[in-house]
Amino acid sequence: MPKKINVSLDNGGKVFVETDGYRGPSCVKAITELFDEFAEVDGFEHKSDYYEEEETVESGVGVIV
Repeated sequence: MPKKINVSLDNGGKVFVETDGYRGPSCVKAITELFDEFAEVDGFEHKSDYYEEEETVESGVGVIV
């Protein structure tokens, strides 16, 4: 599954970020790296994917670690 980071704004200027294709804490790392330079992240509300094992790719083969 391709990894995506979806960003949206409400009318008050609040930023909402949702990830697709990430498992485990890698989603938090990706969001933090993306926004680290220009915004402060107040907190995270985790989806069920956060609690799944991260998947890594070695030699083109998905491996659960």
